[in-house]
Amino acid sequence: MQRKQLLDTINGSECRFATNASASAILQDLLSHLLPTQYGFIVMTIASSNESFKEVAQNKYGCRVIKCALQDLERTVYGEVDRSAAEKQSARDSLTRLLCRLTDNCTELTNHRYGSRVIRCAIRSKNLSAVRDYIIRRSVLGHVEALYRNDFSLKVVQLSLKHASPELKDQLMAKIDGARSSREHSAH
Repeated sequence: MQRKQLLDTINGSECRFATNASASAILQDLLSHLLPTQYGFIVMTIASSNESFKEVAQNKYGCRVIKCALQDLERTVYGEVDRSAAEKQSARDSLTRLLCRLTDNCTELTNHRYGSRVIRCAIRSKNLSAVRDYIIRRSVLGHVEALYRNDFSLKVVQLSLKHASPELKDQLMAKIDGARSSREHSAH
C-alpha cells in the first residue's frame, strides 16, 4: 500500500490505530520515517482532547506511539535532525500540543501502568527540562508516599531523582526522607 493511501486510511481513525497491536506498530514506523508535516494530523488528533490523549497514553500499544512521537518531534524541534523551517514549525506545533496534554494529565498518567511510560519518556528527555520539572513538582513531590505503593509510579520517582534539577532533587530527597520517617514511626 502506498504511503498516501495508508495515511488516508488512518485519517479519522488515529486513536483506533494507535491502540491496536498491529496498527500501532505501523504508526510507530510511519512516525519514524515520515516528516512531521506528513504525520502531524495523527499527533494532533490523538492530542485533540484529554479523553483521546488518555485513551492512547493509557493503552499498552498507544503509549508506544506517543513515546515515538515525542522522541521524533523532540529531535526535529531541537535540531538533532536536519529539517526545513516548515518541518520544524510543524514539529513544534505537534510537540506543544502533546506536551499540553501530557502536563494536563501527568498526575493520572504517573499512577497508570502504561501512562507512566509516557511520563518516564518525558522525564528522560534532555531537552524538555521545563516539562520534566513541572511533572516532578505537580505529580511527584506531593505524592511520594503514595507513589511508592506501585511499581509503575515508583519508576517515575526513581527517574525523577536521576534527572531532576539540583533544587528539585533536594526537595524530592526531603520528601522521601519524610515519607520514610513517617513509615518508621507508624511501624513502631
